Amino acid sequence: MRGARPRSPVPERRDAGPCQNDSRLPGPRPIARSRASPENPGRRRMVTWLMKPNNTDLSDDTGAKILMQGIQLELTEALQNAIRDKFSVLLRHNPYIIRINVRLASHQTRGQLHLYRATAQIEIGGPDLNASAEAPDAYDVLDLLVAKLNKLIERRHGLRKDRRNHPHDIELAAAIPKASPAE
Repeated sequence: MRGARPRSPVPERRDAGPCQNDSRLPGPRPIARSRASPENPGRRRMVTWLMKPNNTDLSDDTGAKILMQGIQLELTEALQNAIRDKFSVLLRHNPYIIRINVRLASHQTRGQLHLYRATAQIEIGGPDLNASAEAPDAYDVLDLLVAKLNKLIERRHGLRKDRRNHPHDIELAAAIPKASPAE
């Protein structure tokens, strides 16, 4: 057949469409459901579309976006869960965050007393946001750090919103000739 079009690379769909976990397709995800009706007695599957983009589910993506590092201390499972829980709030507030790097360090001050220092860097479009905090308890340090980063994100958002809503006039060093009205 000379005039036949080549087959598309998309595989044939024998049931009603792509499966629910097919994340290669852009746009909303389909969910296959069986519906019994006189036209469709339940033998075929029909596809119902969810109007939800693929990237809004942060449960799987959170672990990949939050990088944790313990300096002179071992990050236990409880500390890792605390870091994930506290910093996932920042990811929910701003979907444009690319990655959060968290470093938790332990410094021994006197005798058995420890001082914990946490630093974090948020990679986002534009300049990165950096913050650090110190406290005698590791979990308190994480709370302080999340509060500081949240404040930085809110400040950044306010500045960007102000710049967007109140643009400044352009000042040129040269004089611009005025056009005469056309008659």
